[in-house]
Amino acid sequence: MQIAHDFPDKLTALKARLEKLLSIDEQKVDERINSYEVYFLTKENVENLKTFGIDVEHYNDKNAIAICKDFKKVSLKVNFVSCIDSILIIDCDKYHGFVRFEANRSAAILSKTTHRNQISLTLRGSENLFSYGPDCSSNGIEAFVDGKNRKIDIGQDCMFAYGVQIRTSDSHAIFDTDTKTVMNVPKDISLGRHVWVGTAALILKGVDIGDGSIIAARSVVTKSIPSRCVAAGIPAKATRKNVSWTRQASPTEADIDFVLQSYFDETSQIS
Repeated sequence: MQIAHDFPDKLTALKARLEKLLSIDEQKVDERINSYEVYFLTKENVENLKTFGIDVEHYNDKNAIAICKDFKKVSLKVNFVSCIDSILIIDCDKYHGFVRFEANRSAAILSKTTHRNQISLTLRGSENLFSYGPDCSSNGIEAFVDGKNRKIDIGQDCMFAYGVQIRTSDSHAIFDTDTKTVMNVPKDISLGRHVWVGTAALILKGVDIGDGSIIAARSVVTKSIPSRCVAAGIPAKATRKNVSWTRQASPTEADIDFVLQSYFDETSQIS
């Protein structure tokens, strides 16, 4: 097995990329990297990753996968297609699905959780980031980070039903025929903490969704949604304010208090 420190130049470059993508200082990057086993994708390391349930089909040693040191086993197919200097970071063994990099100098972070997550993730372009927060769950999220210096940032304890799509771009340009100006450039997407997204919802470029909100099934979200709202429709609009949700179908008062104390304060009501 070839560990990261066998590639000191690549490791230094990797840390610099993470410092820029995550907007954190060098010390915090060092602390984070030191908590993982980092595998640059040599043939030997790709074979070793199969023992953890990570099947890498296209790769080169300029890309890397980092796993937590107590990692057990997942079921992930990972491709690095015609790209360099990108990294997938997996914090625990609760992820299943597919991750595809067509993006240079980019990162995807799958954070620690006790919940099962079924994901399909594609990064395309350059200097992009997918950050999936801790304690999230998914029955089937499809995320697409496209463009340059674009990101999807998902907060703590979000919950995704089947068939959810999140996209920073439309994949094809729409332009003004008089000015030749591209009208649908890629934009970032951000979901706050404790957001519930229903079956087959579509979240499009430039959207921010606030803490504790609920996106109804089959909604199409084209504009930002405040905290503590139910949003529904095509396009989605807030239909009810000052509401949130619990993972329990029949919550106790203690369950509700936990959500309120964890994610909201007394000033967060919407007038």
